Amino acid sequence: MINVTDIPIYVTTSNGRGHILKVFCHLFGKYWSNDKEVIVVGYDFPEFQMPSNFTFRSMGVQSGGPSKWATDLNIFFSSES
Repeated sequence: MINVTDIPIYVTTSNGRGHILKVFCHLFGKYWSNDKEVIVVGYDFPEFQMPSNFTFRSMGVQSGGPSKWATDLNIFFSSES
């Protein structure tokens, strides 16, 4: 059985939201943990240094609005094992 504390946290974002992601990283470390694995799913790598417990996974090139973003997320999470 999988221990729920071993499951990584996924955070989804898109281009142009780096300022929100930067604040999230800070608050996550301050109020939750600097050890918990966090996977950020987006398009372009953030323009700031994320904490060491954060990793970034790209969905490729961003094209289109919210409906395309949802399609890209569906493709990404369908391929996760």
